[in-house]
Amino acid sequence: MTGRVVKTKTKKKTRSTSKLAPDIRRRLDSSEEPTQTPTEPSPTPMERDVSPYSDPELPRKLEEVDLTGGNRFWPSVVFGAQEEVGMRLIQRADQFVEQWTTIYTEHEKARLNEALPHIERQLQKAHDARATLEDTEENNRVEDNAKRRQVIQQRIEILETALADSKFEPERENLRGVINEYRSGRLGYVKHYTLFWAGKPVDTADAYIDFSKDRKERLDRYAREHGPHWLYFESPLWSRAESKPRLALCAILTDDQGFWKREGWVNRVTEANRIKMPPEMEPGMPLAPLVTEEGKVYVGGTGPKLRFRSLLDSGATYPSLFQEDLEGLGIDTTSYAAQSIVSLATGKGLLSSRTYELFVEVLKEDGFSLADPLLNPHLPSYIGSPCPVVMIPGVFSGGIDENGYTVPDRVSGILPLLAPYVTSVPGRNALLMGETRNDVVGAPKFPPERRWAVVHPQRLTHDVTSWERFDDPLITFSHNAGMVVDRDIKPGMSEIRVNAGMEDEKYLVRTAYGMHWEDKYRRPMPDFKLGPPE
Repeated sequence: MTGRVVKTKTKKKTRSTSKLAPDIRRRLDSSEEPTQTPTEPSPTPMERDVSPYSDPELPRKLEEVDLTGGNRFWPSVVFGAQEEVGMRLIQRADQFVEQWTTIYTEHEKARLNEALPHIERQLQKAHDARATLEDTEENNRVEDNAKRRQVIQQRIEILETALADSKFEPERENLRGVINEYRSGRLGYVKHYTLFWAGKPVDTADAYIDFSKDRKERLDRYAREHGPHWLYFESPLWSRAESKPRLALCAILTDDQGFWKREGWVNRVTEANRIKMPPEMEPGMPLAPLVTEEGKVYVGGTGPKLRFRSLLDSGATYPSLFQEDLEGLGIDTTSYAAQSIVSLATGKGLLSSRTYELFVEVLKEDGFSLADPLLNPHLPSYIGSPCPVVMIPGVFSGGIDENGYTVPDRVSGILPLLAPYVTSVPGRNALLMGETRNDVVGAPKFPPERRWAVVHPQRLTHDVTSWERFDDPLITFSHNAGMVVDRDIKPGMSEIRVNAGMEDEKYLVRTAYGMHWEDKYRRPMPDFKLGPPE
């Protein structure tokens, strides 16, 4: 199978050293020359052979543009690194002093002397900031309850805004239930998801997958205990900055995705058969969930499968669609409840939006699935999953620009980068996506010795149809001096050889129907339990 290609398109002040680290202050005051260590020599221009699969216009000799000056050093300090626990204000100030001291020392050792005056100023600022902090209870407290109360109040206001423009009573009932839990203090600044059904909290979950992997059984249970209704999940207010949902329109790649409404994913469904269309309703807002004679909640039928072209954007957590798109999928906001109200971090601040859980699949440009059910019949015949989808807030449709083109404001979310195998090659400005690792590597798809630079051609190296002359490669990975070898035997079949040449040599054989262990004489080992490497 060929992998999917996704294309791109003043007055001098006297320096104060009173609060600098003693060793740094001593050298500055004495004008002592810092100890210098040799650095690696600057790389010379490389002679590059033009292979049969490279760009014919790429020059045989590329003059390297060395923007590093031959210095490959980076400091060991990482600002913004993930932390397991918060810090007191005094701890944080001490950390800044330590970080800038380390940065100074490492720049000095790397002979980046021209940066030292700026680092001195930053270090002095860190010392000054620490000196202003007294050893008080406020400065030693980690949790800021006032800020937490402010976050909760902001969340209540967002939910009240969503409640005011909600057009479906079941959705309104769930929103009122969430607001009441926040106001009563029973729901607060928590780290877990809180699940609501019929306006009542019915469960909690540590992660989204925890209430997705057993969704059908879970909804059946909620319906038995609380009656037919809709699922709503309230995301945790406590989360690190990097884990908060985002909506960022900053991508330069495009991606095709298929969307499909699945009625059994958001309400009580006991069978796979479809729900019949209810009789014509009287005008006005429904006051209760529509229930069929079989006792199932009506969600407007299965709905069509639709494809949308989106910006492939890892800065967006969830896929996004316009309200018009969702209506085309069979989601009518007057008779279909949102599964959550999410606050999205954008470059202009927070935006709030309704979220609907849909089945989303990554597709090839011709609309076909990346998956080949004949190659891997034991795996799902699609590359996708049920996924929260955000309704782009405040916009009914994509609209048309002044040149008559559709405005490409839909974003893919990170799903296309997580669901398939993905590779990229420096300078190609394209991503390859495929069902297996064989789809996205090989001589023409994954050439060696490339570097990205703005001065080099940034385009596909040639028409990708020529790749059809090459079949997907059979791959071999050799580790630990050949002691562990992972190799493809044929498409859909591979094996891992462990402890090659040793008495306990064995093989993990993987086929389209599963995997099993064999000993060095290729006899099955049904009792051997060691699993495959992750």
